[in-house]
Amino acid sequence: MSRIEGGLPAWTPETFPAIRQFASCEEAAASLDRLTRLHPQMKSAILRLGRGLKERRETGALLSLLEAALTLSPLWGSDLAPLQNAIVAQGRLTDLLGLYTRTAAIHPSLPIHLLPHARAEGLAAAWDRQLRRKEAGLPGILLNTLPKTGSMYLAELLSKSLDLPWSTTAIPDHALRDRAVRPWMAQFALGGALSQEHLPGTPETIEALLASGIDRLIVHVRDPRQTMLSCLHHFVKEFDQIVEIHAPYLPDDFNRRSLADCADFLIENYFAEQMEWIRSWAQVADAGMGLQILFSVYEDSVSNPSAFLSKAIDFYGVGGLEGVTEVEVKPSESLHFRRGLKDEWRTSFTAAQQARMRAMMPDDLVTRFGWPD
Repeated sequence: MSRIEGGLPAWTPETFPAIRQFASCEEAAASLDRLTRLHPQMKSAILRLGRGLKERRETGALLSLLEAALTLSPLWGSDLAPLQNAIVAQGRLTDLLGLYTRTAAIHPSLPIHLLPHARAEGLAAAWDRQLRRKEAGLPGILLNTLPKTGSMYLAELLSKSLDLPWSTTAIPDHALRDRAVRPWMAQFALGGALSQEHLPGTPETIEALLASGIDRLIVHVRDPRQTMLSCLHHFVKEFDQIVEIHAPYLPDDFNRRSLADCADFLIENYFAEQMEWIRSWAQVADAGMGLQILFSVYEDSVSNPSAFLSKAIDFYGVGGLEGVTEVEVKPSESLHFRRGLKDEWRTSFTAAQQARMRAMMPDDLVTRFGWPD
């Protein structure tokens, strides 16, 4: 940290000559335990320094700090997510992707892609679970969703029913533009894990999937007028937490505007991007492109989770495998479940707002997914 404060690179082979690959998660966790006992305030100090660098917009130093921290401990990945978001918001996504590629090479047996399990015992258990489920014949299950479509609920249903640990294969480049991290995607493609992302159907995404050996995924959508309403409430309620990730869509005074003005802003600046996200995956599915896609629609899936699970099991060919059985998952706020209504948009948006959104919805997609006029 003193090197960063002095404007020097935080990580070089000379500054950390003893970095090596760990033979196991247990060995890495033990090493981290010794390190944090010697320096119990290190993670907090890193975050404090990161916040200062962020406020001064010293993004290069922020990148160096994050790389040094993750080189020392991939287990800190989840806690250091605010630094990641700040780097993305400051336009350095390509540098961040390179950073994650380098840190994955240093710690191949302690993959930072398992960020939801970012505790020593949780990460080790998740890694062991992934290997066990891979040996049982479970592939990597990719649930790719339009935001605010019951994504977390369906991912939890798949994770518990198929006994799969959660993984991550991408980082958010703003609301609808997740970017694949190649080493994480390759690790996931080995099998035995579940990933829930918001990847767009771009040539870059398709190439990353195929290069990693992923040839199928579930694409989950919802009537975009209802997702617009859920996004509206989410953006207003959680503005301070999500403003960096959604910076292109949200002006600084967004949370001080009236709800009607916020709705008008999002319809004007966000709704078309939602439609493009849906359109891109429809085009990928129709063109083939080496990928098999199972479309899932919120209006059917959340009201009948058993049917959704059955289709997913058939699509991935895992019926009859050990540990595959439906587990009930109750919708809850912890799974980002707000109200779960299908057509709340009819009473929440004005007639003029509804008309503007419908005009941006291509008829072929409305018909394809069974959305009402």
